[in-house]
Amino acid sequence: MSLENPIIASPTVIIVDDDEAVTKSLRFLMDSKSIRCQVFNSGVDFLEAVKKQPPWLQSTGCIFLDVRMPNLSGVEVFGQLRKLQPNLALPVLFMTAHGDVPVVTKVLKDGAYDFLEKPVSSERLLARLDDCFEVSRQRLQVALSRKDFAERLHTLTEREMAVMARLYDGLSNKEIAELLGNSVRTIELRRATIYSKMGVKSSIELARLLQSSDWQPPPFVAGKAADDAETEKAGKPAKAGKAAKAVGVSEAD
Repeated sequence: MSLENPIIASPTVIIVDDDEAVTKSLRFLMDSKSIRCQVFNSGVDFLEAVKKQPPWLQSTGCIFLDVRMPNLSGVEVFGQLRKLQPNLALPVLFMTAHGDVPVVTKVLKDGAYDFLEKPVSSERLLARLDDCFEVSRQRLQVALSRKDFAERLHTLTEREMAVMARLYDGLSNKEIAELLGNSVRTIELRRATIYSKMGVKSSIELARLLQSSDWQPPPFVAGKAADDAETEKAGKPAKAGKAAKAVGVSEAD
């Protein structure tokens, strides 16, 4: 059975509030709209659940966090949450009384999405939910894209990485071959392999992918890599030399 795509899965609303009347009211509203809901009556219980990596951490949705709670305030909970989940896709909305607005203004600078003053009307709350769900989808898409990029990047050999760095610089096959001490055929083969592994069809697509992922090319050490496509195709090991060591690569890809 295939796993549910977290981006298109039904959102989950997390409510962290010690006021039972508030949590019951919010749960009733979520149920009336068929929105999945998880309730925690203390920040401590919520953080313990976060440490266990529940599925809703990697899904769309949002977190309602009350400012004033015993043991741990909402602000303290938010601080620990950021440490536990620095790339959390779920937007955090603080629920606060009027007097707490200056406090919430600070956490907005620290990454909280927004705040709602109590009492909150159902219409306003549901409108904010729609915004949060869309934001969580966008954040999750970015996170999944970065994860996929990292996994693809990991499949490249050190020599392929060196060629990709030169492609990123805009060099031609011939220029890369001269720079790395390879034949043009070798660079052509590696270029095709890089495109395949990175899931692109052109140097332009590759450049866009690398730019969007904030990729930094490895430093280049001047020298020559002593191998060529004909040697590799024949299955004969290339001779080790100063050039290969200068580039900082081993003879085996």
